[in-house]
Amino acid sequence: MGTYAYYNVDTGEILSTSEVVLDDDTNHANAEQTCADKNQYLGHSFEVAYAYCLGEEQIKTTTHYLNADKEPVPKTAFPGFIYTSSVDASGEFTGVITGIPVDTRVTWPDGEVTTETDGEVSFTSNVEQVFTFIFHHCHYLEEELEVEYISQ
Repeated sequence: MGTYAYYNVDTGEILSTSEVVLDDDTNHANAEQTCADKNQYLGHSFEVAYAYCLGEEQIKTTTHYLNADKEPVPKTAFPGFIYTSSVDASGEFTGVITGIPVDTRVTWPDGEVTTETDGEVSFTSNVEQVFTFIFHHCHYLEEELEVEYISQ
């Protein structure tokens, strides 16, 4: 068995995979058609790459990406975020998270998703609560960061 990986050629992000019998021309043709269909639907540049399972390890969208040579690479943990906060005299809370790799997609507490290009996110609030941010990047394992604001 082997795995077809449908991926973004610009980033290496694996969008989906399917298990196939090796050396099966029909499966390869079907994979190429599926890729063409995804390109048309999503308007992105995707390619199909034939990658073999690595022993017992399965290639998954959540655990791998493809490098420039179309080889599966295990995702690693994010390099580390730095969180700082302050509360001004009016009680407004400001939080800043830095150390975010370029092109990281951030899901904000309200569900909005942004792509960060400057390495940080900042936010303000006057409501005490826990704020949950989720970080997605094709080279790193998804990470969730909870920030709690409690007035002094």
